[in-house]
Amino acid sequence: MKIAHISDLHVQARRPVPFTRFLNKRMTGAVNLYTFRKDAHSGDILHALMNDIIHQDVHHTCITGDLSNLSLEQEFDASREEICRLGDGSRVSIVPGNHDIYTRGSQRAKRFESYFGDWLCPDLRALPYSKDLGQGVKVVGLCSAIPTLPFTSYGRVGKEQLEKLAALPSPGMTDFEIVLLHHNLHPRHSSLKDWSSGLKDREEFMGILGVRGTSMVLHGHTHVAHRVQLSGNNRPLHIFGCGSSTWTHEEHMARYAVYHIHNGKLAKIETRVFSPQLGEFQSVENELESDLDPGWLVEGTSTAA
Repeated sequence: MKIAHISDLHVQARRPVPFTRFLNKRMTGAVNLYTFRKDAHSGDILHALMNDIIHQDVHHTCITGDLSNLSLEQEFDASREEICRLGDGSRVSIVPGNHDIYTRGSQRAKRFESYFGDWLCPDLRALPYSKDLGQGVKVVGLCSAIPTLPFTSYGRVGKEQLEKLAALPSPGMTDFEIVLLHHNLHPRHSSLKDWSSGLKDREEFMGILGVRGTSMVLHGHTHVAHRVQLSGNNRPLHIFGCGSSTWTHEEHMARYAVYHIHNGKLAKIETRVFSPQLGEFQSVENELESDLDPGWLVEGTSTAA
């Protein structure tokens, strides 16, 4: 089975947005978007990304959040239009990122659910959702995105989702469980960055994964690709961040991953990176470059040996 993993698309609105929509946290976000991050995420690359995934004939595509920049309807419209090309909920699984639940107003309006509920579940309060893809492969989706104050982007899975995750039937010895959430599980490069943008209940979440025997966690949030393999409960636990799939950064150009799963094991990782010269994605074997030291995990709360 071939599983594609894309993330952090940050699709921009294709039509004007009234100024009054920026009279909240979006004000700082818009300043960042139209200055430091201007042209950082390309619509042309997004279109090429969808074309490439379709051409790869993957069985399922996992999208780990930040489909938008400021959780505006105009952004969700543009994002949904592209994602529809990949198929319905049997072919695509989505979880929201912090930019998709950017304000308390967008959370109250359930804006993300109204646009993407077909690919997750009708109500984020019903998370985690679980999908059986066949061949022993299952996908579990969680929401780690919450509205936060300006200049912060931390996340939290929350007690209710953690309890529901722990209560799900554990995967069998020949099953391959893939868990999706937006926020990364490793600490950021500074304690301040980790406090302002990390996953607040990381330790509790990792503890449950260790007991369950989860095979793989896919996340977004960090636009640079990351990977780590840990000793799990009778099986290894793979943690992957594929990086941003639309980023125009010269050193970390837009990319996505294709995971090949065979007989309940991860058999191969293929990274496909956008070539500005060719205008298309190209395969780079095992190019997820930022291997992490598993020593960052807290003893007794993870699957570390």
